[in-house]
Order: sequence, then structure tokens, then C-alpha cells
Amino acid sequence: MRNGKHRLISDSRRGSALIASLFAVIFIASLGAYLVEIQSAFARRQCASIDRKRALYLAEAGLAESVLAVSQGRSGRLGDEETPVRFHQGIYWVESERLADGCVTLTSRARVGVGNFAVRLIVRPNVHHVGNAGFFGAEGVVIGDAVVIDGYNSELGTYAAQSNWVLGFPTTGGGALVRSDRGIVVDDSVTWPSGSLDPYASLVSGLSSEQQEQLLLEDPSNFLRLRLSEASLAPSLTHVLGVLRPGPGHNVETSGNSTLLELNPSEKELQLPDVLQPSTRRDLPEETIVVDTFMELANVSVRGGTLLVRPGGELVLSGPLVLRLDELGVQSGGTLRLDDEDGPIHLHIDEGLELAAGSLVVSVGADAPHGGTFVFVEPALDPTLDNRVRVDALGVFRGVIYAPGDRLELPTGLRYFGAAAAKHLTVADGAWLTFDEALRIGGAGMPVLPRQQVWQILMEAVDPVRVGFDPLADLARRGVTPLNWSNASAEQIAIAEYLDGDGLMQSYTGTLDEAQVTAMDRVISLSWLDPASDTYQRPLRPPGMDPDDLIEAFRDQVRAER
Repeated sequence: MRNGKHRLISDSRRGSALIASLFAVIFIASLGAYLVEIQSAFARRQCASIDRKRALYLAEAGLAESVLAVSQGRSGRLGDEETPVRFHQGIYWVESERLADGCVTLTSRARVGVGNFAVRLIVRPNVHHVGNAGFFGAEGVVIGDAVVIDGYNSELGTYAAQSNWVLGFPTTGGGALVRSDRGIVVDDSVTWPSGSLDPYASLVSGLSSEQQEQLLLEDPSNFLRLRLSEASLAPSLTHVLGVLRPGPGHNVETSGNSTLLELNPSEKELQLPDVLQPSTRRDLPEETIVVDTFMELANVSVRGGTLLVRPGGELVLSGPLVLRLDELGVQSGGTLRLDDEDGPIHLHIDEGLELAAGSLVVSVGADAPHGGTFVFVEPALDPTLDNRVRVDALGVFRGVIYAPGDRLELPTGLRYFGAAAAKHLTVADGAWLTFDEALRIGGAGMPVLPRQQVWQILMEAVDPVRVGFDPLADLARRGVTPLNWSNASAEQIAIAEYLDGDGLMQSYTGTLDEAQVTAMDRVISLSWLDPASDTYQRPLRPPGMDPDDLIEAFRDQVRAER
């Protein structure tokens, strides 16, 4: 009896141990499953984090490729959400929007695995260092009496269309930009005597009747200026209708007899850039060429010694043109005609420029958004030789004069549209200057790249279903072939003006492939067809198309970011 009871107790204990063991196994299995789930969740989060970081890198690479496209004159658009750009194991697309101030907003979105990222960059395309400085004197600017300085944008139309008579004479009423690394002096201690001829009318009255007739025929703006003088409407006070920017720690000196709209001192000095010297392939026939009657240089890149235009002679420079000289001189009674209707004129001078008093300079179509004339004067090896540039001509000029090693005076009789930069800049009494906003952008004659303004990360809601798919598998499932990053730009067809290996000007319209680009010894301008509007965009000189290292350096940066 006792043994039977003992067996029942023993069996009961064995059952309890079995139940306890079962619970222990269940607990350990649950704990293991929980740990596996935690590890899986951690692995998924780690994978998602890695994919998200890879998507950031890919979005940055998309931005870099887009900025490169902008530097070449394109819009910067690369693919779209439906047909994105493939790169390695992910995709990206870049949207582009041009702002009213000329900047471009680039939004790059990328997807890699389960990660996605969006970044945005605002850039100012191909900032031209000299054009962006307006009227600049590194060691100072002096502005005389009865001077008018205003501004306009040739891309938006003519000066006449953008001006009005609110101030009593035709002007845009704003847009001027005068800058220096030192001080700016407005020499307005004495206003122009009432009842007397203004400086411009005084200058023209001293010309012969033949010269006056030629001046009025060649430059219609002179007719208006003379009529203003006869009606006593010409400004007797100096008007700087825009921004004055003296250098850090410097001021604007004035006696208060002027209209000055805005004072905005610079925070740092402007570093004047080097000029890209042209690789000309042809030479002029003689070291010194004297023009007594007529001579034209057009659609070519040439190197020469001295060009001298004597009284009665006329020299016509027709763009697109690259001309490198030791010296250029136009004597009184000579004419220099700058025809930029079909392209820009690049004039490189090594030793000296003299446009004498009584000479005539005429930019054809000065109020139209053509190429313009860019005059580059190399600094002398001896820095004390800073008076090698003399501009005393009458007429009208559109473009840029860049003389970083010389003193430059912009004369009374030259109606000037554009920008200028020199060691020291003087604006003569009665001069009328108009800064062209369009010159802020473009790579004419010097290396440029887009300038970054704002960079930001975008926090956007993304469709979780689309994100859950591997983007490349998703494209394959939908039968979409992604674009290759090397030819993803929206613009593929271009008009190119360039010099070939013989130094002759050529024009090409179509898709630019490697063979075509190789045939271009020097690209003067490049304009891309926008497929959205079916119009050609503004012509630019893309960086890297001249003998400089910008494009390779930028591609190295792109590769490093990838």
C-alpha cells in the first residue's frame, strides 16, 4: 500500500517536471524568436540606413552632373520620375527651374534599394567675374560731373524699351553697379554751370561738320543726346542710379550734389581673374598693318602685331572673331566698327590700346542681345607702366573692357553699354554708362563655373509602396529602360560656333558627339535646344572648351563625390 502511494507521487513529480521543461522550452524558443526578430529589424534598419546614405550620395552625384550641365549652357534637367537616370545600383532624376534673378534651382531625387533622398541646390550659372563687378576700379573709382550711370538687361529687350522719362531724361532709373576695392569719389563739388553746354554737347560742337554728320549717322543715340542738350534736358548733376560698393573699410566721398540710390560696401576684395589666352592658328600678313581706307576681319582667329587706323580709314571687326594683337590704334578721323550681329568679338591686346580723340567707335546693334565685344589688355611686366590704355573715342560701345594692370578713363563721347574693370577707373564729365545685367553670366574670355548659392535637404513624403520596391526591379517590372548618366540631359541638340584646327570659324547644328567636339579647337558659343519650349537657350562659352583645366577639375570632383 505504501509502495503504491509512493509510485503515484513519483509519477506526479515526473509529470510536473515535464510541464516545467515544456514551459522552459517554449520560453527559450519565444526568446530566441524575439531576438531573431530584433536582429532582423535591426538588420532592416541598418540596411535602410545604408540605402538612404547611398541615396544621398547618389542625389549629390546627380546634382554635380546637373551643375556640370548648367556650366555647359543647358537647363540642368536630368531624366524624370517616370524615366530616371541609372547609376550603379540606384536611380536619380534632377528637376530644374530658372528664377527671376537668373539663378537656377536644381532638385535631385535618388533611390537606392529601400532608401530615398532629395537635395536641392540653387546656383548662379557661369558667373563672369568682370561682368558681375559692373564698373570696377581695383585701386579706386572717380566719377565726374553730369555723369549718368544706370543699368538694363539686354536679354529682356532694348534699352529704349526698358527706359522712361521719369527723371526728365530717358533712363531705366536703376540697375547701376559701381564697385572698387578702395574708395569711390563722386567729384560733384560744382554742378555744371546753368545755361552752358553740357560736357557732351561741348565735345561734339568742337568736331568738324563732316565728323558730326558721320557721328549722327553711325550712332543714333547721339542724336537723342544732342536734342536733350538743345532742350536743356541733359542732366547737370551726376546720377548713379543703382549700387555703389566701395571696398572693405572704405567709403564714398561726395559733396551731396548728386543722386546716389544705394550704398552697399563690399565685405571682401574682388580677385581679378586671369584671361584665357587664345590659341590662334593664323597670322596677319604683316607685323604692322596701316588701314588708310577699308579693312575687315571676320569669322576667324588670327594673331598680329600692330593695327593702326589712320584718318579716313575704317577697320571692321565682325564676330564671331578672335583677334590677338600687340597694339591697336585708331587715330582722329579713323573709324572702328564692331559688328557682333552674328557672334562675339574677343580682342586680346598685349601692349597698348589707343582710341584717339576724334576717332569713332561703333558697336552695330548695341541695343540687341548679341555677342558683344570683349577687350582684354594684358598687364605690363612693369607695374608702373599703367597708362597704356587710352579711350577718347566718340560713338557707342557694347561689351567689356578689361585692363587689370592699367588706368582706364571712360570718355564723355562714348555711349557705353556693358561693364569695365581696370586698375583705376575714371568716368569723365558728361559720360553716360549703362551696366548690362546680362553680362553677369557667361564665360567669355575667362574661366568660370556656376556659383553655389544655397544647398538644402528636402524632407518629402514618399509613396511607401514605391519605396518598398528595389527601384531597378520596379523599372524592369514596368518595362521602363532608365537613361544612362552620360547622356541624360534634356538638351541634346546644339548650335555651336567654333574654330577648327586651321583657325577658321565654323558652325554646327545637331547632337554633339565625341568626334564633333574633338574637331572644335576653340568653342566661341554654344546654344542648346530646349525640347520643352522648342527654342534655343542663351549662347554661352562653356568652361573647358578653351585650353583650361576647369572641366577636368570639375569632373574629378564629381567622381570623388560618387
